[in-house]
Amino acid sequence: SGINLKSSNLNTANLSNGVLIEANLSETRMNQTNFENANLNHADLTNSFASGTNFRDAFMIKANLEGAFLIKADFKNGFLMEANLSNCSLAETNFENANLYKANFKGATGLTIEQLSKAKSLYLASFDPELQVQLEEHMPDLIG
Repeated sequence: SGINLKSSNLNTANLSNGVLIEANLSETRMNQTNFENANLNHADLTNSFASGTNFRDAFMIKANLEGAFLIKADFKNGFLMEANLSNCSLAETNFENANLYKANFKGATGLTIEQLSKAKSLYLASFDPELQVQLEEHMPDLIG
């Protein structure tokens, strides 16, 4: 399995292009950290603190971010297929052109249809019922 960085302080670190497959980053402080173009497939980022973090172009397939603080995090062009974003804080998080196929957003707070409208794909993603209804009404093509 991957590297264990549980509960580490990685605030403002530059981990761009890093290979962190299956890494344990749970409860890690990674505010303003640069993960641009990093490979975080299957990584555990549960309950991490990643406000303002750069995840642009990152590979986060099947990553577990449950309960993470992702306020103002940037996932532009990211690959978050089957990622678990349940119970995350997502106010002002950027999902522009991100692939969110089968991502789980249940229980997420701060998430708006405006944020999601910029995503590349929301096909088969799961949301709380209220947000699901809004997406079906306003963006049926995006959710499939």
